Amino acid sequence: MPMLRRYEHRRAQIVLLPCLLLLLLCTQPASPLKYTIVSSRNLHSPDFQSPKTSSSSSSPSSFTRTFVPSHKTPPNYGQYVAYNQVQNLCTSLRNTLSTLYILSAFDRQGSNVALTATLTFLSRDGAGMISTLLFARYTPPFSLQTDVKRWRYLADITCNVALICEFLSSYIYDLPPAIFTATLCATNAMKACCGMMAGASAGPIDFYWAGRDVKNLPDLSSKSAAQGTFSNGLGLILGAILSKAAAKKSKGNGLAYFGYFLLTVFHLLSNARMLRAVAFNFVNYERLVVLVKEWKRGVILSPSEVAKVEPLLFRIFGWGGGGRKLGGVLINEDDNDDSDWEGGLCKTKEGTVLLEDATTNSNENAQLCKAHFVAMHEGTQVEALADWAGFSKAAVEKGWDFDLSTLPDEGVRFVVKIEE
Repeated sequence: MPMLRRYEHRRAQIVLLPCLLLLLLCTQPASPLKYTIVSSRNLHSPDFQSPKTSSSSSSPSSFTRTFVPSHKTPPNYGQYVAYNQVQNLCTSLRNTLSTLYILSAFDRQGSNVALTATLTFLSRDGAGMISTLLFARYTPPFSLQTDVKRWRYLADITCNVALICEFLSSYIYDLPPAIFTATLCATNAMKACCGMMAGASAGPIDFYWAGRDVKNLPDLSSKSAAQGTFSNGLGLILGAILSKAAAKKSKGNGLAYFGYFLLTVFHLLSNARMLRAVAFNFVNYERLVVLVKEWKRGVILSPSEVAKVEPLLFRIFGWGGGGRKLGGVLINEDDNDDSDWEGGLCKTKEGTVLLEDATTNSNENAQLCKAHFVAMHEGTQVEALADWAGFSKAAVEKGWDFDLSTLPDEGVRFVVKIEE
């Protein structure tokens, strides 16, 4: 018993060590340095005043230098960081509980526990590698670009499904070991896909918080890593307490199951609120649907207002009734005379909108946005084009940039050659 107590005491010291280091880093007082601000541009100016000396009171604190980017970030960055760390903490705690239940399942194996666990983890890692390659091979790159938020939320849902399956693995192990191994392989494959989806969506989101300035990305990335380290360090302490309480009843612990369910709910809600804080000022299909729908009611929403209502889940069937889709085949170019191709667009009798490359002199993304607007419009092409002028002007005044839009073209481009 004394040896066991010394072991538990030493393990607690190991867990608390990184958190104490983080605490010391955040509370370290700033050095009393003084600096002089001199503008070499105005040294010989008659209006030049004496240099101003700033004391350490105006310098940023150690906490700010560690966790807060030095550049000016868009609004709601604090909300984004707060909910991001909450969801990160929920994931860390559930990972700890899932690992505990997986190891407890191996503990009931009896003989050859080490060999069985080693082979199982090797199979699980291999399944994750294969799923990573398959995801990179078959995922459409344009969808990752245009549906950043929905891919990010799908990554969180996939992670939740994988963690729940791992959490219930203590019951699955009562079945044949092959089923248990296959379950762990499937969960790790889902985690690998989650990492791919989250990593692909992190680039546009970080670029948004960097103020669309590449020079700010390194500092933003380092601060994001520091924030994640802090939440993971907090997760070490809480995870150790949680796992010790759950280990008393490794199976049939109703309190652990209820806590795991609450953490899953908090994780999903935090991710939704986190993504709502990201207000992209360019449109994809779903954001354009929301814009046009509210425009028909006489209201033009700003990017932050659209971010609060745009869907975060993929629609299972079709585009969700946002209007007529682009596409179609122009079988006979004589069916449409020159007057029909106004602004490089032609709305056919079937309701499809064709985009003519030969007349598109403006930005390609803006032309596609215009074509989708005409397709969603319930009137004629002349009415749609007339309404587009007022709609686009009001949207730009609200902060939208149609030149940056990411909309699907769906094969609507046609180069029309008319022979005389």
